[in-house]
Amino acid sequence: MKIITQYKIGQPILENIEIYTLSLKELSSHQPEAMEVSELLTALKRIQSASKKGYLFINRFLFEPELPSAIELVNTVIKAGVDGVIVNDFGWRIILNELSFEKEVILQTDTTITNSLEAASILEEGFDKVVIARELTIDEIVEMTQDLGNQLVVPIFGHQIMSTSRRHLLDAYGDEVNRVYDSNHFYDLKESTRQDPYLIYQDDSGTHIFDGTILCGYHELETLAKNGCDYVLLDGLHIDAKMIDMVSTSIKSILNGQNADTEFEKLQNSYPHEVFSNALWFKKTSDKKVTNE
Repeated sequence: MKIITQYKIGQPILENIEIYTLSLKELSSHQPEAMEVSELLTALKRIQSASKKGYLFINRFLFEPELPSAIELVNTVIKAGVDGVIVNDFGWRIILNELSFEKEVILQTDTTITNSLEAASILEEGFDKVVIARELTIDEIVEMTQDLGNQLVVPIFGHQIMSTSRRHLLDAYGDEVNRVYDSNHFYDLKESTRQDPYLIYQDDSGTHIFDGTILCGYHELETLAKNGCDYVLLDGLHIDAKMIDMVSTSIKSILNGQNADTEFEKLQNSYPHEVFSNALWFKKTSDKKVTNE
């Protein structure tokens, strides 16, 4: 099982990570690790020299006037020898064809790929893999891996994104309450009608809300592996590199026969102030209701 996670400047290249995603400020949304192009090219060389792969990550909504410069940046990274590209928009498949890019292209929309038929139709359009939606149950995930196996990437660890808006909502709220909220900074968020913790983050591309708990899929790793899952995603947003190192090591250990309970206990003991959860793996979103008192 191969592990994908974000590259962070200055952090060590981890033994158990096979693919690092690389973000550019002009092309990426809600990625605190986004870099300038010169930084990205340096990072790519560092990753490849450690016998790992580096994939360009594009998930920002781009307007028509922004496309020429965006395509130029992507072409620069392609010429530097990037190993693959992860995109959020079908249109990039056409652009990458025009740029004669023949390496792996993965589609990651975060929320819209919810069953095998959707995933299969995307693969037929020329994508090599798809990252499945974040709100699926483990039964739904297993069904998809049984059907499509190594063409899927399963998010298995991290703060799950809940919603995104191109509006700068923190700025708007700050104007209302006469407070200043910094962009590119995570804030805790809690609704009056819910007990669930959330995180809110604003950058140039808009405002993004994440589950405040951290999905940890240790106990379902063996099930996923037995049903054809070959690629998993560790989302490193708002998570330190030491935790990602511990988690990637534990994943490999569990797949080699180590007890999942033992590895999970290590994680909890090392990070007692974090809340780990199964996210929505055992509860459909349609069953998650709010009652106003």
